[in-house]
Amino acid sequence: QSAVAQVEELLTDAAFTPVELPKAKGKKPVVEDAVDRPLPGPPREVPWRIFMAVGVNTKGKKGPPSARIIVPLVPPPAAPADATIAYDEKAITLTWKPSSSWAPIQPTASDDLLPGRFFGMEVSTMSYNVYDVSPSVSGASPTSPTGSERLLGKAIADLVYEDKRMDWGDTRCYVVRSFQTITGQTLESDTPGPVCTTLNDTFPPAAPKDLRLIATQGVISLIWEPSGASDIAGYHVLRGTVEDTLEPITPAPITETTFTDMVPTGTSYWYAVQAIDRAGNVSPSSSRVEGLSR
Repeated sequence: QSAVAQVEELLTDAAFTPVELPKAKGKKPVVEDAVDRPLPGPPREVPWRIFMAVGVNTKGKKGPPSARIIVPLVPPPAAPADATIAYDEKAITLTWKPSSSWAPIQPTASDDLLPGRFFGMEVSTMSYNVYDVSPSVSGASPTSPTGSERLLGKAIADLVYEDKRMDWGDTRCYVVRSFQTITGQTLESDTPGPVCTTLNDTFPPAAPKDLRLIATQGVISLIWEPSGASDIAGYHVLRGTVEDTLEPITPAPITETTFTDMVPTGTSYWYAVQAIDRAGNVSPSSSRVEGLSR
């Protein structure tokens, strides 16, 4: 009791030979009135097995049968090909090519083609699932999704997945598997090789905005709006007597969004501000402002 039962069936040539089920005795065939309706589709060309389980106690008494399950006797679909990774400062984008096992009956609907509907036949569908097999995932394996983190609640038909979990310096590895639905059952492809990347922050933050200046005697005060990046380390203040030639005057990034510069009276200066993130990336300069100490 409570033990997991497993049964394997060796598929011989006889397993793929259709079997005509005996007709029920004593029942007359149902004759339906002729009505207008779509013609039935072709019969299933996929051989299948139907399985069910029945519990038996120690006295040989059988319990109620389990639900029936249809198992298509076809090879699993091919795994998707050529998975690639790209990322920016906001998300990781994983793309792949469709499974070579899949050829839709009708093209996707477009401006010139209405969506198709099928009557009287079961249409196979293909979708995809994404697994995180990164070294940081407990129990993950690049060769099997068992124990890996499944990133989707259900398989998707799209050929792209976006992961917004950005942790700079982390190594991410992904596996994409094909899911083909036949006769109501889903067959999963083998596990292809993983694709991996290390998230290196090479993206500069946005430039500070709305730089303003107040000039008084021997003092020029600056204030600006902070950069919107979440990993800002600080700001550099740039100064020069010519608008096109500005040099940093802060030896290290400052965390405040204000700065007071003590300057000689009567000298005109140009100012700009740059943001620096924790990875050392420097933003473009803010707009330039000019001030004259009184």
